[in-house]
Amino acid sequence: LQASSLVCSFWAHLATGDLASILKPFFENPLLTAAMDSSAMVTFLPIVLGLLWLVAVHLYHRPGPFMLTTLISSVSSPVVLPSLWASVASNLGLSSSLAPEKSLSQVVSIVYTLVFSSLYCAGGTVTFISTVLMVQLLLRIHGIEAWEQAFA
Repeated sequence: LQASSLVCSFWAHLATGDLASILKPFFENPLLTAAMDSSAMVTFLPIVLGLLWLVAVHLYHRPGPFMLTTLISSVSSPVVLPSLWASVASNLGLSSSLAPEKSLSQVVSIVYTLVFSSLYCAGGTVTFISTVLMVQLLLRIHGIEAWEQAFA
């Protein structure tokens, strides 16, 4: 899942056009100059190094996780996801009157909520005590009046 997360962040940079603007100096300037003064080294070098490490060390000896990573990365690409989402949304019973982006956003929000709730419940006592302490800290910082206004 780490590798698929790294690949998804690469796809996000590709979809927003950041990749093209970051790689442009490499074609206009000498390689060493472009490499030393480039946001590509900050953005993509860690992603590439992380992917190489995961593939070489962790995923090379066990093909199952490697295949799962490849599948998740392929399905989450900006080219494949919009074409598949229409059929997935109809199979999930989502309203066809909604735009595909809206229904995808709703499903992602629900999945995030379920994952957060599961992790919160699985955390047990430590999570509960941490939450109580965090609420107490926020109450001391902002005061009870701010919380009353926020939840009124």
